[in-house]
Amino acid sequence: MGCPPCKKGAPLWLLTFGDMMSLLLVFFILLLSFAKMDAVKFENAAGSIKDAFGVQKIKMINPIPTGEQVISMAFTQEVVLVHLIEKLHVLLSRL
Repeated sequence: MGCPPCKKGAPLWLLTFGDMMSLLLVFFILLLSFAKMDAVKFENAAGSIKDAFGVQKIKMINPIPTGEQVISMAFTQEVVLVHLIEKLHVLLSRL
């Protein structure tokens, strides 16, 4: 005797399961899109994980520049230019 003929198509529970998995995937993607990614913290976390597995390479992580750092860099460059101009005036006055 043979087995009874099988029904065509997927079982009904599989459709519900597929819908639920799709909704969960969309939900977690939505959560991830709302998350604030900090590159420095991510690099530190990735480095500690690599270090735990013994794959760490020496790499310096530079912090993300803030507005204060950019202003101070521009200011120090301006001060250096003023000093260079003053030295140039002193040298030209000796001639």
